Amino acid sequence: MLKFLKANYSGKGVASAIAASNASRYSLNAVDNKVIVIIDVNALKLEPLPKYNSLTK
Repeated sequence: MLKFLKANYSGKGVASAIAASNASRYSLNAVDNKVIVIIDVNALKLEPLPKYNSLTK
């Protein structure tokens, strides 16, 4: 997945539509619960996460 992002979106921005729902004890306005987030792909640290072994701790 990381190689795909670097190869296809390097130097570009990606837009993601996000909506909040099921907000436990808070009520949400149906109009104001959505936002569009613009992501600068070059600013992301697209490196694999280190492997974590719970048995070593």
